This record gives sequence, C-alpha cells and structure tokens, in this order.
Amino acid sequence: MLISFALIFIVSILLMKLLNKIKLPSVVAFILTGIILGPHFLNLINEEILVIGPDLREIALVIIMLRAGLSLDIVGLKKSGLAAILMSFVPAFFEMLIITVLATFILGFDLINGLLLAAVISAASPAIIVPRMIKLINKKFGDKHKVPQVIMAGASVEDVFVIVLFTVALEVATKGSFDTTVLLSLPIKIILGVLGGILCGIFLSKFLKKFTSNIIYVTIIIISFCFIFIYLEDSLTGIIGFSGLLATMSLGSTLLYFDPEFTNKISIKSKELWYIFEILLFVLVGAIVNVGYAIDYLLLALIIIFFGLIFRMLGVYFSLLKSDFTKNEKLFSMLSYTPKATVQAAIGGMALQNGLESGQLILSIAVVSIIICAPLGAILIDKSSTKLLKQE
Repeated sequence: MLISFALIFIVSILLMKLLNKIKLPSVVAFILTGIILGPHFLNLINEEILVIGPDLREIALVIIMLRAGLSLDIVGLKKSGLAAILMSFVPAFFEMLIITVLATFILGFDLINGLLLAAVISAASPAIIVPRMIKLINKKFGDKHKVPQVIMAGASVEDVFVIVLFTVALEVATKGSFDTTVLLSLPIKIILGVLGGILCGIFLSKFLKKFTSNIIYVTIIIISFCFIFIYLEDSLTGIIGFSGLLATMSLGSTLLYFDPEFTNKISIKSKELWYIFEILLFVLVGAIVNVGYAIDYLLLALIIIFFGLIFRMLGVYFSLLKSDFTKNEKLFSMLSYTPKATVQAAIGGMALQNGLESGQLILSIAVVSIIICAPLGAILIDKSSTKLLKQE
C-alpha cells in the first residue's frame, strides 16, 4: 500500500508540473495519474486503497467545504441573500432538466437512470470554484456586490441539493421504490445542518483558543467535528435529517464571524491539508475509469455536457435577474458556474459500486465532464475575473 501512495503522489506532482506549463489545472493531471496507475492500465494501485476510496473522497469534500466556510462572510452576503439562495438550486435544476431529457432520448435511459446521471453531472465544483473565489475575495474583486461570496455560497449549497436528489434517485434505482421521507427531509437537513454548524462554531470560537495555542491541533479538532457532522448525516436516515456538508460550511463561517484573525490561520492549515486530499480524490476517480468504454461514448457525452452547461448558465442568469449585479458581474457568475470536478469525483462511481447496469456509463460521462469542464471552468474564471470584476 505504501508504494502505491508513493507512486500516486510522485506521478501526480510531476504530471501536474508538466500540465501547468500548458495552463491545464491540476485536477486533469491527477485524473490522468489515476488512469495510468489504475487497474485498467498499469495496475499499480493497491486494491485496498481502491476499497477505501469512497471514504477518502468524503474527507476531501469535508475539507473543501470547511475552506469555503472559513472564507464566507455572512454579514456581507446578506446584501445579496436572494441571489445566493436562487444560485443554490436554480442552475442545477435547469441543467438536470435538460440532461434527464437528453439521457432518455440519446442514451436510452429510463427516467430514474436519466435523473441519476443528471444529478451526478449537475453540480458545480467547489474544488475549482472555492480557491479561486477566496483569492478574489482577498484581492477585493467584485467586493461591492459580494460577487465571489455569492458564487461560493451558492455553489456550496448547490452541492448539498444535488447530492440529496442523487440519493433519492439511487435509492429508487437500486431498491425499485421511493421513500418520500428522503425528499421531505431536505428542508430539515438544511435547517438542522446550518443550525448545528453555527452552534458548534460559537462553542469552538469561545473555548478553542484557550484549549490549545497550536494551530495545527486546533485545525485537527475542527475537522474532527466536521467528521462528526458527516456521521450524524449518515445516522439520521428518517425524516429528521442532517446535512453534514452544510454544517461544516456553517461552522467555518461562524468561526470567521467571531474571530477573523484566528480563522485565517486555520484556513491556511486547511489549505495545506487540501493539497494532499485533492490528489487522492481525483487520482482514485481516474483509477476506476474504463478508458475504452468512455471513448466509445465520448461524442454523446460531449453533447450532453454541452447542452447541460448552456442550461446551467441560463439558470445562473435567471437567478441574478433581480440582483444588483452589473452585466459583467452576471456574465462572470455564469462562467464561474461551469467547472465540474469535486462532486462528480465523489459520487460518479456510486451507481457502478451499487451494481447498476448504467453505472459504468454514468461514471464515464462524469469523468469526461471533469476532464472537459475542470480546465475550461478554471481558465474562464482566471481569465475573466480581472476583466469583468471591478477591484474595490
């Protein structure tokens, strides 16, 4: 297992340096590393690592959501509250609608498997969006209307919305029935998740600095509480649900509200941890992809992804119609919602793991969406931010 980890990190970093020279984001290098070292090519990744892959991907999601919360200014976000709320589900809804329709007509999926594919593809990537929005926040780009904060908050909550719908579709596809409590629990999950994160953040902000002065230990304790949130989400399966990811983001945002200087130190440490788990997240996704199978459906995948992005950007525009955003800020928001990576990596293989016939195709389209949309979205954000956003 150790030699597999060594190969993963060495090859990933070397390939990342190579692709960065041609302006491709790191996630592409990590996925390619997984494909090269994975069982469908060189088969150099220990099987035990692939078994714990879902757990490692979940840890990566927790860390990136914590980073989002640690940079999310709640007070400033209030000015664009409605826009942030609409951005958290409208773009994904638009995209899911067109992908479900296309999946039934182009791929021959039934409605449930079409919805399953749509849920996997339709989430924006916090792994691409969050670090870039944090950078823009620090440099005061779009600060007047809190554009980066709205995008970051909307994209983060959107992930929870999409994952809940994915869970519903997966349950129907595997069990052949639908438990209405799963859908009814959505607003309860959101409310309890936010409330739990805020209360925990208040508690930690008052007592954590007194408990230890070592910032890395503080960061570990905070992440441990986030793991407890995920455990609660997995344990509460009835109508009384709990969103661990929203609780994680709310915890980070509450810490920022009560002690910005101390929170900034925690943010730096969480960023360092993210470097490790970002590699593992995307390498392990690449490792389970059957490249030959993906190539066979490449054209159909590109058609679905293209129309999905068009409808997603229409959803963003619709969400911002009543906001104070300028035309340039609306355009930037539309471009910023195009990256795909984190959620696709986290749940893309779950249909396959559950033995669904459509699983391999869903995973393949998910990986194609990452390879296309991760670099495209990253480049669009990086190139357009200084041109479309005003620096305050």
